[in-house]
Amino acid sequence: MAEEPPRRRGLPRALPFFFFVVVPLLLAVAARAQQEYEANLQNACYASNGSSTLGYTCHPTARAGAAAAAASCDAYLVFRSAPPLYASAVSISYLLNVVVDVSSSAEYGALASGKQTTTTNTTSSSSLSAARSLMASDVREALESLTVYKYSDLEKATAGFSEERRVPGTGVYRGVFNGDAAAVKRVAGDVSGEVGILKRVNHSSLIRLSGLCVHRGDTYLVFEFAENGALSDWLHGGGARTGVLGWKQRVQVAFDVADGLNYLHHYTSPPCVHKNLKSSNVLLDADLRGKLSSFGLARALPSGDGGAQLTRHVVGTQGYLSPEYLEHGLITPKLDVFAFGVILLELLSGKEAAFAGDGYGEALLWEAAEGLVDGCEDSPSKVRAFMDPRLGGDYPLDLAMAVASLAAQCVAAQPRARPAMDVVFVSLAAVYNSTVDWDPSDHGNSGSSLIGR
Repeated sequence: MAEEPPRRRGLPRALPFFFFVVVPLLLAVAARAQQEYEANLQNACYASNGSSTLGYTCHPTARAGAAAAAASCDAYLVFRSAPPLYASAVSISYLLNVVVDVSSSAEYGALASGKQTTTTNTTSSSSLSAARSLMASDVREALESLTVYKYSDLEKATAGFSEERRVPGTGVYRGVFNGDAAAVKRVAGDVSGEVGILKRVNHSSLIRLSGLCVHRGDTYLVFEFAENGALSDWLHGGGARTGVLGWKQRVQVAFDVADGLNYLHHYTSPPCVHKNLKSSNVLLDADLRGKLSSFGLARALPSGDGGAQLTRHVVGTQGYLSPEYLEHGLITPKLDVFAFGVILLELLSGKEAAFAGDGYGEALLWEAAEGLVDGCEDSPSKVRAFMDPRLGGDYPLDLAMAVASLAAQCVAAQPRARPAMDVVFVSLAAVYNSTVDWDPSDHGNSGSSLIGR
């Protein structure tokens, strides 16, 4: 008797249900979330909370503009820094049908501070508790330490984000708030790390974050304004600066940057690594004092792991990245020490971290400075040849050699061979003290100027 051919196996019964029911439902939820997101962008209004304003989502009756500013906003969802996060919040709210009534900014402030608030349209106490937890963690600290601006305030302060107010070569605009200048920077994506670090540090050598605004998925950060722009413009002629930084001014900037890094590495808990230190991220105020800026890549290092982390996402600017970070993704405070050494070499030579070499391609400044101060008799002549010709020889050679020696230690290939930032700061403080007392007419290029701290 002939055997029957084997029967074909049919698809599991669950697969058709998944493809024809679950997938369309998920797509519908995603589409609804996007519609809600876009509608909220158009219907967004602001409710005043003292000197600050907070973003709300409003009923469809609310309209954009002045009328919306005064409208009663009942349902809220906190504007996140990126549209996908916001859309996710909308979709979760839609599935759970959670709507929290907030009839006034006072109630919103109470909710943000963690106090009990009377609510009416909720489907579960656990959902409300989660919402209150979100408010407490994401908004409360910002309310306490930062001003939350209306977008219209930023438009007014920057003349509508006009090109005349844009800082050349950047996405930063000069704004004027109540007669005081401020820098307004548009940032796309997640800014929680940068804001989280800046709002818990306080040092004169770190740029100060004063407020923020979230508008249509983008975050606008408001910083103190550095009147004299980036250090790189002064050293490399990239901006509209016409002056030349003298020796005392360069040492002052180096001292300020070292002071700020020493604070980040040794006086914050947990310690912070800037991770994006370069001369274009060192800003100069009206008195040509240096300030660290651009903390978008900054990271707090847990002290329990020896102050080290590993990453596969290596980012940065050529010429400032240490070998162990480039090769292995190793993040330690010595990453900043290396970049600081490169900045010292820039201050001495006036050259960029990566510059056109004698042959093909670019040369790295830290590699070009190898053997600059090696203890040989020709070290002084090497340092003279390395110095920025725009200084016109107007610097104390022994102090220049001391800074060159410190820079060489900072850019050592092995991180263990580099000094910690507190050691760098003490060494540079001695140079700074000697520079303050240095008189070009007394010492010229050859006199001994280095004194103890």
